Amino acid sequence: MKTYKQLADELGVTKEQIRYRANLLPAELLCEERGKVYLTNEAIIKIKDYVAARHTRVLTREMAEITRLKTQLAEADSARNVLIELNKVLREQTAEKDKQIIELTSALNAALQSALQAQALHANEVKALPDKEKITTGFFSRLFRRES
Repeated sequence: MKTYKQLADELGVTKEQIRYRANLLPAELLCEERGKVYLTNEAIIKIKDYVAARHTRVLTREMAEITRLKTQLAEADSARNVLIELNKVLREQTAEKDKQIIELTSALNAALQSALQAQALHANEVKALPDKEKITTGFFSRLFRRES
């Protein structure tokens, strides 16, 4: 026979929880001596069974939650790995595009230099022409031609 407090300490629950469970049991499973209520061995077994079953339900729920969280963690880890690979591919593509930009910039600069040289050459050729040939014969000048 044990008191509510003794059984609560043994099971790691509160005295109030033991009292609540004891009040649900038939009165013959409780014994009162000198103003103290004691639980009979049968009452102790029933309360222990209930507490064990309750702990089992709680543990089962907690294990299900742990399993769910592990699954989420695995999915997140998998997504993270995919993102890392994608990041690596994008960095490689960016490096390749940077090389292409440098090459195209060089080609553009070379074309620009060539155009400037051609323009300068043309300007020198125009300066070398006699004055009469410098006059351009556009549409209007041909239409309204002056005879000299």
